[in-house]
Amino acid sequence: MGLDYSYEIITPAQNVAGALVELAKLAPAGRRVPPLTVTLPGGDQVVVPFTSHFDSEPVDCSSGSRLELDTDHVRRRRRGTRVLRGLPYGMR
Repeated sequence: MGLDYSYEIITPAQNVAGALVELAKLAPAGRRVPPLTVTLPGGDQVVVPFTSHFDSEPVDCSSGSRLELDTDHVRRRRRGTRVLRGLPYGMR
């Protein structure tokens, strides 16, 4: 049980790499997913600790296509109860 929501973030192409790096800093340290390599327009690659469509296969956005990231975050409360915190479910 939880809350799923998404954000659509539109940014100039030259700011995408920096935005992804900053978003990755918000990821919980203990995530148990393989890192995701994203190829950006111009050929730059950024590695982020998220999945895309629940998969960790490399994503090629070099043609300027949309990027969807799964950025779920769960934290534990007392006695093992799980609580969802406010990071976006998906980013397009």
